[in-house]
Amino acid sequence: MKAHTCQQLVLVATLLAPLTTLSAQALPAGVRLQPDGGRTGILFGTAVSISGSSIATGAAFDANGMFGGAGSVFVHVRDGGGAWTLQQRLVANDSAANDNLGAWVEIFGDTLFASAPSNVPTGSPKSGAVYVFQRSAGVWSQVDKLVPNPAIQGANFGQRMAVNDEFLLLGGLNASSQRIVHVYQPVAGAWQQTGSFQPTGAGSFASHISLWKKTALVGANGATNASAVATGAAYVFDHNGSAFAQTIKLLASDGASGDAFGFSASLWGKRAVIGAFQDDIGNNVNQGSAYVFELGANGWTEVVKLTAPDGLGNDQFGKDVRICGDRIFVGASRRDEGVNPDQGAMYRYDRIGGVWSFVEKVTLASPGRSNALYGDHIGVDAQGLVVGAPFISESYAYSGGCKVDGIHADSFE
Repeated sequence: MKAHTCQQLVLVATLLAPLTTLSAQALPAGVRLQPDGGRTGILFGTAVSISGSSIATGAAFDANGMFGGAGSVFVHVRDGGGAWTLQQRLVANDSAANDNLGAWVEIFGDTLFASAPSNVPTGSPKSGAVYVFQRSAGVWSQVDKLVPNPAIQGANFGQRMAVNDEFLLLGGLNASSQRIVHVYQPVAGAWQQTGSFQPTGAGSFASHISLWKKTALVGANGATNASAVATGAAYVFDHNGSAFAQTIKLLASDGASGDAFGFSASLWGKRAVIGAFQDDIGNNVNQGSAYVFELGANGWTEVVKLTAPDGLGNDQFGKDVRICGDRIFVGASRRDEGVNPDQGAMYRYDRIGGVWSFVEKVTLASPGRSNALYGDHIGVDAQGLVVGAPFISESYAYSGGCKVDGIHADSFE
């Protein structure tokens, strides 16, 4: 199973020079993806994922026939000329109302995983399920449905997930209703549960999951620090050959109650970025921030705290974060742009000369849209970048959308 992931990417820092002034680049309409068929209120862009020339976009409130809110996933592919076209719309074989398929998606080569966190597989409301789709000769088919064992009411199994060629990690609950991460591995051509892991006493564990080879970075935006203050945390787990074992608990050096540190998290090699979208910056309530950690001789250490150079209160900078090589992307989905409240924006930082520097701010093309929540979810791999705007209203109210660009561009315009 081959996929184009950030693990294959080495970026050269000298490609770009740091900018001293704020640059707001608007992506052209030609790379905006929308759902087909005139669908209202489906929230296309709820979740996004990219793998090479394929993009998966969740529409968690899409209807499947008479089943409102069953959810769906749209797969777009890029042709030889660079144009993105719809390949297929995926729905579950056993769709039910309000399953919310597509609340989270991960595409990995010719395999796609889509969560339906409100699915009721065994009579337990909202215990959740994850559907596995496989592509053959350009056609996607459902090949499996993963359900938690045991099925716990309200577990929302798979609402957060991460995958590579060795592991599939899915958030859920254990029999004591504690948040855990379920571990699946490929066995004889199918994904089988081989274990689970959790820290001790972590509030909101598995608020985000990121995976690099045999290392997992898991957010817990309600966890407490040494003073029992609910700042949030992120945990590093390393697989020791038989199970994932906790290596360290990461905390923000200046964490405060309610920062939601760990709501988003992304891992690339020996680097991690962790979002705290409710961090107050000066007098700006919930402006948000993102912290960069690096693994060195003395273990994991915080190296820089990123904030938006034009940040305002309630921007929610850090709602989603992604790191890929020497680039970090941070979503600020509640950012007001001009006359458009909550339009959203995305900020890019590059590591140049060993220093993480702001490079540009990306938003929707003029005239933009109010309440789009652009930057609420980001997908990135070695070849491209996709940013969701699930509440954007184009021809239909809250139909949703996303924007696509190549990661090797010197600027995303």
